[in-house]
Amino acid sequence: MFRSIRFRVVLLIFGYLALAVLLSRTIYYYRLSFLLRENQESFLQDSYSIMAAACRSSLEEKAPGRKRELPSLTESSSSYPPFVSLLDSAMVWQEGQSLPKMLTQDLFQLEPASLNGAPRLASFGSSPGEAGFRVAWGMPVPGRILVVGQSLQPQQDLVWSYLQIILLVAPLIIIVLCWLAWYMLSWIFVPLNRISQTARLIEAGDLQQRIDLKDVDTELIGMAGTINTMLNRLENTHQALSRYGADVAHELQTPINSMLRSIAGEGGLPPDDKDAVIAACASQAQRMGKICQNLLLLSRADATVKPVTSIDLEPVACDALDLVAFLAKPRELVLENTVPSLIAVANANQIEQVLVNLLSNSIRFSPQGGTVSLAGHLERSQVVLWVTDQGPGIPASDRLQLFNRFSKSRAGWQKVGNGLGLAICKSIIDAHSGTITCLDTGGRGTRMEVRLPAGVQSAES
Repeated sequence: MFRSIRFRVVLLIFGYLALAVLLSRTIYYYRLSFLLRENQESFLQDSYSIMAAACRSSLEEKAPGRKRELPSLTESSSSYPPFVSLLDSAMVWQEGQSLPKMLTQDLFQLEPASLNGAPRLASFGSSPGEAGFRVAWGMPVPGRILVVGQSLQPQQDLVWSYLQIILLVAPLIIIVLCWLAWYMLSWIFVPLNRISQTARLIEAGDLQQRIDLKDVDTELIGMAGTINTMLNRLENTHQALSRYGADVAHELQTPINSMLRSIAGEGGLPPDDKDAVIAACASQAQRMGKICQNLLLLSRADATVKPVTSIDLEPVACDALDLVAFLAKPRELVLENTVPSLIAVANANQIEQVLVNLLSNSIRFSPQGGTVSLAGHLERSQVVLWVTDQGPGIPASDRLQLFNRFSKSRAGWQKVGNGLGLAICKSIIDAHSGTITCLDTGGRGTRMEVRLPAGVQSAES
């Protein structure tokens, strides 16, 4: 549950809403209490002023035989009407409404009232089962104390009703808002759910599934596009691995079948000629060993880190030609080298391996007495090398797949080879941040071009 983003977000919203409601209602509660008390005090002061004026007027008339009566405030429709009492200086009730029992003792603790001064306000605590009182009192005439008061029960009832409403309504409002937040988050996460569903389909083996960008929100288009690109590469890699596995199995199956046929005497060898059978099996085993060696070399080339050493390609080219000279001699081929002093950022051993592989292919497919050329020059920030021969050339339809593993040109498919040499060359050149391509020669031989990052000296020259 706590691992759910929606649950955590809704829980956070719930906390913020609860805190906001608690703070706002607390502030409103104290504000309401303050306003109620302020209104009550204003009412008591106004009532005291009216009663004080009536008391002075009644005493000044001094009409013989006229009974003095203090006006009453009991006409109020409230369940807790205000009361007014007139006491003498000894705090003995004279007229008006009788004071509540709880006030008869507390009034003795009041300070002497000032004559004709502003009324003083005081609050008295409640007794068990009764609310407190708020009174305004003073001495409007000598020897008389006027007390105007009202129960605090109405304010307490109003505040308690407010608290009851808050306790009942606030949780309901918070729950409804959290439910709306959960629903909205579920709606917001619909694109993510679609992405997750697509991922599950891909996990099940359907690598052709892609995220539909039309149904993805603007904020998620970048992520969805990146995922689609990753899925394209994943599908291409999966297909390449499938083809690679099939090609490896095919390449190894041929020498294995040949060995089995030789052992069974089906390859034209007599079954009792053990030396001939062993020689045939050894030849096929060497072929399989060569395939495995090239595969290992290819895996190492894929893991090669880009070198950072500046080397001169002129001696590298000379060494590569010396290594393939024995292949050219039986075919009376001419090997030309016009590579000048060129500084490239590369690994000398690996570049020599690439050149030897390209020269070996050119020698293998060149006609008797032909020419194989190795040339190079500086072109802006790159060093360019060419290996050119006068062989049958490579059809345009084969050039796109020429550097794939186990790929062979139809022009030379019957020749010796396993289709890994050019793939090794491409892996090495890619690791050097360079390029290797087969150029169009118009059907007159083959030209392989290698481009490498130029060193500082070559770039300046």
